[in-house]
Amino acid sequence: MLTEADMIEAINYYRAGDDDKLLELFQRFDFYDWETPECNEWKKHHAQEFSDFIQYVMAILSTTSTPMINVLALCDNYIDLLAHVPAAPDLAIQMIVDFWNRKRAAEEEDVASYLALLIKHPDGKCVAEITQGAIGIANKLQGDGHLSANPNH
Repeated sequence: MLTEADMIEAINYYRAGDDDKLLELFQRFDFYDWETPECNEWKKHHAQEFSDFIQYVMAILSTTSTPMINVLALCDNYIDLLAHVPAAPDLAIQMIVDFWNRKRAAEEEDVASYLALLIKHPDGKCVAEITQGAIGIANKLQGDGHLSANPNH
């Protein structure tokens, strides 16, 4: 369980610009551990700094190892504890959208690369046609020339 001392240690890494130690400490705890009575009291008294901290952490979190549900859990702070921070809902949604776009872009690239391999396979008669159903990815493959270059299509 996260203690106030752990949270202050993370904040100090943030202040010092030590991203490696910050992320290591941050990821030692479940995202729901950041909601403890002890820590919540500190957050209330340091709302703007904690808001800045969350925004910074969200920008450097790995999109491959961080599930979206964890991002939403962090943003829950803006509904309750940080609700009085100016533009709290706007800050929360901006972080969610920015993280989602980074995560989606990384995942789309992985899927597009794999589909491009399948499209090139000589036995893939319907791969290009079926790939058209992958919204967003089909456009990327078409832009990269993979769909139009398929000899089976």
